[in-house]
Amino acid sequence: TINKTRFADSGAVGAAAFFDPTKPVFSGNDRYNGYWIWETVAGEGDAIKYYPNTLASINPLAILQQYDNHGTTSRSLGNVQLDYKIHGVEALRANLNLGYDVAQSTGSRFNKPNSPQAVLDGSFNNQGEGATWNNLRRNLLLDFYLNYNKEFTSIHSRIDGMVGYSWQHFYYSDHDINKSNPVEPGTKEGWTYDSHEGRFIKDGHHRVPKENYLVSFFGRLNYHFMDRYLLTATLRRDGSSRFSSNHRWGMFPSVAFAWTILNEPWMNPARNLFSNLKIRLGYGITGQQEIGDYLYIPTYSLGTDPNTQYLGTYLLKPNGYSPDLKWEETTTYNLGLDFGLLNNRISGSLEFYEKRTKDLLNSISAPSGTNFTNIITANVGAMKNQGVEFNINAVAIQSRNFSWEVGYNVTWNKSRITKLTAVYNPDYPGIAAGNAPFATGTTIQYHQVGYAPSTFYLYQQVYDEQGNPIQNAVVDRNGDGEITQADQYFTGKSPMPTVFMGMSSQFKYKDWDLGFHLRANFGNYVFNGFAADHTTLYHFNNQGFINNYYQDAGKYGFTLMSENYQKTSDLYLENASFLKMDNITLGYSFRKFFSEKISGRVSATVQNVFTLTKYSGLDPECAAIDANIWP
Repeated sequence: TINKTRFADSGAVGAAAFFDPTKPVFSGNDRYNGYWIWETVAGEGDAIKYYPNTLASINPLAILQQYDNHGTTSRSLGNVQLDYKIHGVEALRANLNLGYDVAQSTGSRFNKPNSPQAVLDGSFNNQGEGATWNNLRRNLLLDFYLNYNKEFTSIHSRIDGMVGYSWQHFYYSDHDINKSNPVEPGTKEGWTYDSHEGRFIKDGHHRVPKENYLVSFFGRLNYHFMDRYLLTATLRRDGSSRFSSNHRWGMFPSVAFAWTILNEPWMNPARNLFSNLKIRLGYGITGQQEIGDYLYIPTYSLGTDPNTQYLGTYLLKPNGYSPDLKWEETTTYNLGLDFGLLNNRISGSLEFYEKRTKDLLNSISAPSGTNFTNIITANVGAMKNQGVEFNINAVAIQSRNFSWEVGYNVTWNKSRITKLTAVYNPDYPGIAAGNAPFATGTTIQYHQVGYAPSTFYLYQQVYDEQGNPIQNAVVDRNGDGEITQADQYFTGKSPMPTVFMGMSSQFKYKDWDLGFHLRANFGNYVFNGFAADHTTLYHFNNQGFINNYYQDAGKYGFTLMSENYQKTSDLYLENASFLKMDNITLGYSFRKFFSEKISGRVSATVQNVFTLTKYSGLDPECAAIDANIWP
């Protein structure tokens, strides 16, 4: 595949929302290539100069049309699979799978000369600058396994066994070079003039190529006995180059047992009602290694701080690292019941599960002086998930010309962090999980023992006798007479739903069909960060420009720029439960089109049909802290 793309500057979306909509697109003069821009004026008479007002939104059309960002990606994917049945041992076969995925991307991004962005450019005023980029991604795969499948009719049993090996290599490299638009030769600190290109060049970043390997040895044994009992055992030994040699390998076993009760002789009287009845038990351990590369070894980055180590002509800065990183492990227990009624006109399952995760891989704060960075990746803590899953499918109506099939599923899930420190410490503040988008350093989500992951940690809003929120008034929870971060509290609410539901339905009438899919989440919360930062009438100012208003700016009658504790109060924590219809499709199938040899189907589909929710933002199914103004 070859994919050519023109990328847009997403800052145009915010500019379009806040830029004064009564202003024209073009100004009628030559400044900023003719686009209308909020300006500040300096000087007098012939020395007068105009500059874009850096506090105001830039004309969104200027952002889109004065920024050139193009890229081309060439990608090749290949796969070959060989399956060989061993001669003389017909129950044994060998399978080899080889695959690759390679992508090369190149492109450039530049601000046009005299554009608003170029005028604000401190290095090449009115000239503009940008960069060229080049990156390579490569994924190579090898899978090999032997499979043995043998039936023993005398005792109604079957053995299905497999052993195998898997190898995967991931590689990534990229190189950005900062460049000016073509300019006359001269001197520019930190830049080198390239006479061939007629522009200044500065090495942007040339990352050391990153790669990681994932190697696995695995085996599985299925034993069927008397058409009633099934025992499955698996064992994986996985090795990841993302961990040190001391922790590189993980052992992950699992075992499951299934009993088809309906096949017991004493269940014969029930066969008129039941078409399937099975009990399942399971236990297993899985591993997780989806973190960055080289996090367990000391590495260095190029820096400009004169206090860092000097080597040659570059300043090297040590990066943080965690030498004891290891696999995150999840142990799962489950008990399930599968059923079918009336020749499987009604079928479904009920399952109880519990998952216990230890050595959670997470980004945490490093105590001052213990590492070379304040945030490191480490194995910390444990978590428990408990839940119940139920699903049912039914052929509600079945006739010659009309049928109706319906499916429904529901899951209840409870997640709790059970450990974050080696020794229990009731005063441990937890691990920061999310910051307010408008207040640097203000954490409003934490991982904390006894709570769901990413539980919201906010100030408590104060209300008047009529139930209206009082501006800049939150509860002084520790009673010290002032509002500080010590007055935030765990709300007990998180972005994780406690209940998931889904429903699908399919109608068929002769050659027509109509189907839809519904989906719902309940108990999930979102902090509406955009509303928190803009629910105020204080947008007209004396800075020489006018902003557009947020539609709910006057919702609470707030007239002043709110304090950060007002903006991070639970006033803006909203229940984001929802019901969505993801799609609905109407189709018609024709069995004969001019000829009996030609048949087909014509259909029309609507996606994202509707969303029912009390959430006031754009989409309840968004980030936990919602700062978006477009879907």
